[in-house]
Amino acid sequence: MTRPESPFGVLLSLTILVFAANGLAADKELGSRADYDAILKKYVQGDYFRYGELKKSKGDLARFDRFMQWQAKADLKKMPRAEQIAFYINAYNSCCIKAILDNYPVHTPKDVDGFFDKGVSTSLS
Repeated sequence: MTRPESPFGVLLSLTILVFAANGLAADKELGSRADYDAILKKYVQGDYFRYGELKKSKGDLARFDRFMQWQAKADLKKMPRAEQIAFYINAYNSCCIKAILDNYPVHTPKDVDGFFDKGVSTSLS
């Protein structure tokens, strides 16, 4: 068994706890929270996220991309408050995962030039 590559535990653990605590059932169809939940269950190991493993899996990368597409189109106004909070936590975490995957082999979004710079943003609309 190889050692995971990068610490990610606190936020991912919080995301999983938010899902569980609020009873947010994952949708059955693809392009939903169910995709993200499956990715987290498969690639989170303790306090680490196995970016390299995910990067190697075309099928799981496609599943992650489907979740990102669902997330970009989600209608927050129709979600209860607890679900909105979980949505924003997941949005932050999944964008961090995406930034790392897009620039792999970095280990944290801080390694990506411009990721946390003020004034640099994109719209999800």
